[in-house]
Amino acid sequence: MTYFERLAAGLGLLLLAGVAGAEALQLQDALRLAVTQHPTVAMRASQRDAAAEALDAAGRGRYPAFSGQTGKDAAGKNVFTLRIEQAVWTGGRITGEIAGADAALRGAAATVTESQQDILLRTVSAYAELGRYDASASAARANVAEHERLYRLIGHRIDNQITSSSDGLLAEARLSQARAEFSQFNALRIRARARLGELVGTAVDAIASEPLRQGRPASLEAALEAATAFSPVLKRLAAQEDGADADIQVRRGQALPQVKLRHDRTQGGDQPGSQTFLMLEYQSGAGLASLAAVRASEARRQAARAERQAALRDVVDAVGSDWADLVSFEAQARELHAQVAATTRVFESFVRQYAVGRKSWSEVLNAQRETSQARYAHADAAWSGWRAALRLQIATGQLTAATLSDVSRTYPQ
Repeated sequence: MTYFERLAAGLGLLLLAGVAGAEALQLQDALRLAVTQHPTVAMRASQRDAAAEALDAAGRGRYPAFSGQTGKDAAGKNVFTLRIEQAVWTGGRITGEIAGADAALRGAAATVTESQQDILLRTVSAYAELGRYDASASAARANVAEHERLYRLIGHRIDNQITSSSDGLLAEARLSQARAEFSQFNALRIRARARLGELVGTAVDAIASEPLRQGRPASLEAALEAATAFSPVLKRLAAQEDGADADIQVRRGQALPQVKLRHDRTQGGDQPGSQTFLMLEYQSGAGLASLAAVRASEARRQAARAERQAALRDVVDAVGSDWADLVSFEAQARELHAQVAATTRVFESFVRQYAVGRKSWSEVLNAQRETSQARYAHADAAWSGWRAALRLQIATGQLTAATLSDVSRTYPQ
């Protein structure tokens, strides 16, 4: 083993020792930090507030409009006119503008939830990845310690000429391999910690060894039903479709005349006084452009409807995949948990049998390798299943930014 390899292994052990004494970041806190501090969520929230103001402005179209003008008449006298105008019938234009603004607000609110959902998913994945590499690095560290013990054991036997030096070379090679595995997992763990820190907006020293999550849906059918009902993507696209319907109503209203009630009061000039009248107003637009605008809005509505159908398939596919992962990884975790216990007992038995000459040295080392590989696989399956369970909770709306305080304490077995 070279000097640099020993240095890397030593630094890794020091890093893990430091993390063990650091305050662990709970999943609940990680999710809350990510959702509240991520700039994307803040941007979407500002857009939602702007949409709310736009809805208020659209609703004010039902109220009278006031205007005034001043000038001089032909005789040079000052003239001032105050005008009050109330729309009586607009062919559905005002109603369509209000409906469109309401759809825009619902879409903006859905984008806030969509951004929060995306951040939650990314944070859960980063947290699970760090947990997986933490567990793997811990197993690798135990593997290094065991190989160091075996190396000392075989060295003692070689010194006493009980066994050949070739067994020592094999033990040294396996020890170098164990240290390389530890260095690899530790490097992956450091990168995963950096990714999680980027999401939560603060440095992460360690995460909880007992992560937090909610329960799962009762069945795949229940998960699909809840996910399609909650999906902010589908809500956003449905709002876009409603907005396109409202835009069609507005465009058709623009092609129709408007009926307005107007009251003018004039002061000054030769003919001061007041007049109230009902007026009919029509503007065709250049080349009857309003009719073409109606057809364009109808095409946008069809596009929004098709996009929503495609998104529905994506939601169903994602939930189905997460459910399959959950079932598969949890079954693997149970089997691998038993395998870890079995391979540990086999290794201990082989060590005892080697002492009395019933097992070879290579069989002992192979048994230890199988034990470490089973621990790595168990860490992968346990954390992958945990991540799939949380992804389902996020997809079905049981875990949102508003329900973080309700997350219960469980951890992979």
